[in-house]
Amino acid sequence: MKYTEWKRIIAYAVCLITIVAVVHFPGFADERTMTVHTAVQLVYTDDYPALYEEKLKQIFGDYTLGERTERHIDGEYCSCGYHRATEDYYEWQISYTDSCGQVMNCTLTNKDSLYAQQYDWLEAQIKAHLFASYLDEEFFKTTCSTLRYLIIRIGDIINSGRNDDFSCMHSAQKYKENLLQSSELLKLNEMSYQEIFDRFPITITAAFQIEDENNGTEKLNAALTNACALIEQKVGYMLSEIGDNLNIHLRIIVKTSDPAVTQKRLSFYYIRGEQEELNVHETSFGDVVYDSYKGKFW
Repeated sequence: MKYTEWKRIIAYAVCLITIVAVVHFPGFADERTMTVHTAVQLVYTDDYPALYEEKLKQIFGDYTLGERTERHIDGEYCSCGYHRATEDYYEWQISYTDSCGQVMNCTLTNKDSLYAQQYDWLEAQIKAHLFASYLDEEFFKTTCSTLRYLIIRIGDIINSGRNDDFSCMHSAQKYKENLLQSSELLKLNEMSYQEIFDRFPITITAAFQIEDENNGTEKLNAALTNACALIEQKVGYMLSEIGDNLNIHLRIIVKTSDPAVTQKRLSFYYIRGEQEELNVHETSFGDVVYDSYKGKFW
């Protein structure tokens, strides 16, 4: 076999090996280099309870600290552009009482800023207070409903643009970012709920679902009537506690195909303590609350 033919065979073999390498190694950039990407690993070892002992006392007052728990989250590096670091960190469960004497539970982690975590704890505290004081087991039993969602938003009360204008949403998000980056401590055990709602722009949105379950038209209509009456009563109690900065949207959904059911969707809106009728096709709950706070928070 001639020398030139051997050269041609060797060249084909090299080309084939290169193609196989490219197929089997997604990180292979081209025929000359191979880049293998792995997720960044972050390890957090700070002992937050010891490091922030005095600050935690200011936030929670007398509190109970649980055992340290080790947590691990696998990272991911995707060629689509999504990256998440591998994280190893610690968590502690904390129990404390709020200004009403209700026991609250939250999670302290050493991978996030102590100051930023306060607002997660505050959102969870408001939600727990609503369940304990207003949306208790008797509420759902009386209304024959189940909870579809309950969302508390502090600061970033708008999550969409308005007529292709995103300036209000960005303003609310910037307000929330400033809260998370501040070094102010919240006295979660001392602040009344009126003080909390006066101090921050807060929205509550919740939806309750009444299901058919072969109850019949009469029972469904009765359940809807009971739910409306009880919601208005509960909101009245909330107003007496929280005051004129209560912003809440409560929705009732009747899940049925029965055409004889009078209404299948009802919404109750309270803006700054006053009941409002909103045309959701023209504006959103968050937009109206945002506008009501112009000159106060933004």
